[in-house]
Amino acid sequence: MDGDAALENMIAALRELTELQERVAKLAAPQVEQAVRAQAAAGLDPEGRSWTPTKDGRRPLVHAANAIHVDALGGVVVIVLTGKEVFHHFGTGRVSARRIIPDSELPDRLRRIIADVASEVFEGKR
Repeated sequence: MDGDAALENMIAALRELTELQERVAKLAAPQVEQAVRAQAAAGLDPEGRSWTPTKDGRRPLVHAANAIHVDALGGVVVIVLTGKEVFHHFGTGRVSARRIIPDSELPDRLRRIIADVASEVFEGKR
């Protein structure tokens, strides 16, 4: 195989990797959304700790799961929080922070979802 053919083969292999990454993100996004929404619906932060109760002792953010949306953007799974829940996630001078979605690092359970989907795609099962 000459240099040009080897280069063309390498470029084709890299394109396939990009396509695999995009496919993994698209297939994993609904599973990630389900997991993140379930965590929020249970009143738990991304690491599984219970949110601090409200001042009157009730469970906060009972509808937070509805404010979570997950989508694939190219080869990336994007988790978005909308509405008033954003203020609760970050906190304000009057509202205590109660993390709803992962900030910078994915918890192991979400990482496992993506890794499992990636394995299935790579092995041709999906």
